[in-house]
Amino acid sequence: MQINIAVTGTAFRAMETSLPDANRKLSDKSETKLAEQKQQATGEAQIKITFRDPVSAEDVSVYLTHDNFDLLQAHFGKNNFSEYGDSIALSGVAEKLVSGWYGDIAYNRNFLKADSNSDGLLDKTEYQNTKNSFSVKKHAEIDTNSGFVKITNEIESGYSNSLDAGDEQPKSISEELNSTISIDKNLDGSFELREFFESQNKGASAESFVLKEFKAATTQNQIAKTALNKIGFFNNTIANHAIEKFLSKKDDDSKPDIQSIIKKLIAADGNEAVLSAEERQILGGAINAVKERVAKELETNNLLDVRV
Repeated sequence: MQINIAVTGTAFRAMETSLPDANRKLSDKSETKLAEQKQQATGEAQIKITFRDPVSAEDVSVYLTHDNFDLLQAHFGKNNFSEYGDSIALSGVAEKLVSGWYGDIAYNRNFLKADSNSDGLLDKTEYQNTKNSFSVKKHAEIDTNSGFVKITNEIESGYSNSLDAGDEQPKSISEELNSTISIDKNLDGSFELREFFESQNKGASAESFVLKEFKAATTQNQIAKTALNKIGFFNNTIANHAIEKFLSKKDDDSKPDIQSIIKKLIAADGNEAVLSAEERQILGGAINAVKERVAKELETNNLLDVRV
């Protein structure tokens, strides 16, 4: 089995900025100030930074994690960081990037307006007024003759209304800014699906993340409709072809045909109650056989040529 994996699309983009030069000169004390910041940080160590709001041009201060601060400094150079009161001020390209992401989160994703009591924190109700979600379209095509599989994951829409995120919910602009910067590893101002998958996969490739999802989908044991969807990876027609190619040899013409059972189930929107006991038994055997075949090919490393 040969698999081609494509991961495409951008969920969010940093706001375009047109800020004039800040004229903040690098101070000899900047390195001392940074060291003090790191020493004073408690809990999850963070560093206070200051930059300008891309809309109002007024100074804004947030806290960045050490990892994100170090990422910015390594990428943009120390000349874009200087002492500024009780914080480290950003200038130049570093300020442009962070200010752009701040603007995207505060305005485009609606975090600022959603904070109805202006306390700087978002509760569950306030967060649901933000646009911090995106949808991913997942699709697979299977050539049952060659065994070639093409899996596509792409951004379908960004800036969608936020859903209840439970404990994963960002509680402030600072928290979401840190999350966004950590995902935008190349600091180009784009929150790409590939980068998001890599962040979910502990830095491993986006392709391996998609492949793990595919493996889980094709081996999951669920009742009729879900099993058919998973076998075909969201396409019942593919499931029909797979079962027809691998499993539909009938020993007894008096028994129900597997294809007619599948069509009957699909017409009933997956309601297994429309099937007789005999039909459910036949369908269950077909599903298990397909699962075993796919699982065997996965285990014997027949998934070759994984590429974008």
